[in-house]
Amino acid sequence: MRTTRLLTAFLITLLVIAALVMSSCSDLNKELPVPVSGSQKVHEEGWTTASSANFHGEALRQTQYKLDECVSCHSKQYTGGVTGVSCMTSGCHVDANNVPKSPEACSTCHGSFSAPANNFSAAAPPRSVEGETDATSRGVGAHQKHLVTGTIGKATRCRECHTVPTQLNAAGHLGALPAEVAFNDTLARLTTAKGSFTTIPSYDASSLKCSNTFCHGSWKLRKATSTSQFAYADSVMVGENFSPTWTGGSSSATCGSCHGLPPKGHIVVPVSTCGTCHDGIVSSDGTITDKTRHVNGKINVFGQEYAF
Repeated sequence: MRTTRLLTAFLITLLVIAALVMSSCSDLNKELPVPVSGSQKVHEEGWTTASSANFHGEALRQTQYKLDECVSCHSKQYTGGVTGVSCMTSGCHVDANNVPKSPEACSTCHGSFSAPANNFSAAAPPRSVEGETDATSRGVGAHQKHLVTGTIGKATRCRECHTVPTQLNAAGHLGALPAEVAFNDTLARLTTAKGSFTTIPSYDASSLKCSNTFCHGSWKLRKATSTSQFAYADSVMVGENFSPTWTGGSSSATCGSCHGLPPKGHIVVPVSTCGTCHDGIVSSDGTITDKTRHVNGKINVFGQEYAF
């Protein structure tokens, strides 16, 4: 009798364990598949093939990149877990140098998939979360112009326009598109005129335009507090407060659109002489030669930087 009870308890325990294992993987495939070549096949054919309709990237996109199901089988570090198959050493989640990178790296879902995990600028689209690569699409737009190339100014950081999550599942990160634009950092809302002019930046998700940003000319300088009063033709110098279209391309924000050449309130001078005072920053043909010192939140005159 005692042996029978022990055997019954043992069988019940086995059934419970089996149920737990099956439930942890059941969302990945509604029916557990038959063994293939001596191993358990959990995913559909094409799960790791980007061109397949069953590609796991598409499946995850449909669930807004909830990776909990992956973790339940491959472990929190995605190194294998109960499956013994690592998401990294399987040859999928690695960078261009074949260095393993977590599936939770920023550039897994947007930006350059092959970029190193610590290259945050490379997480800027293209590619967008939706897989778009054209700059005329909302998810791509001028990301590269802002974060990577720094077309005419200092490269912008992600946090200038977005709330950057500290981890994948941080509140507000994974959710419905489009991504929220929040001017959290100081550059877009920089206070100028020695603390007397504060701009309030905004973004219109319908027209795809940002307005009232320091970056695009919402600023003032006052002659009374300037160290270069000779350059003023008026009591104040102001930017153009331009509102560029996110998907408008290079023509949407040309040189002179954010401030006049020269700015309003500045004495009239030809562009070829800008470098006389703004030396090392602009050449005689108007080309910005040191982009790190342009649109950087500072006034650069005679080799010195001053607060706005």
